Amino acid sequence: MTPTQQDDVPASVTVPKVLRTRKQLQAAAVSELALLHANWKRAIPGAQLRWPKLDPVELAQARGNMHRLAGLVQLRYQLTREQADQQVAEFLAVPV
Repeated sequence: MTPTQQDDVPASVTVPKVLRTRKQLQAAAVSELALLHANWKRAIPGAQLRWPKLDPVELAQARGNMHRLAGLVQLRYQLTREQADQQVAEFLAVPV
């Protein structure tokens, strides 16, 4: 609805919200997680170029988890947690 259309709608009329059941929310979360893992598999070669000290098996086990990856980067490159978080966030294009 545009702002002008909202003015024309009586106050007694309510716009229904999209309600989701618990199972629908769980299915959506599982789907998003599967997409994250699929995208991560494609990102592993780029991560290996970015951090050559990280083993491909370790990268695969991180499964796209930003915190696990930052922990690996921190350990291998002797960085502070903030520096590791920043590098991983830049790589994943996630705002810190």
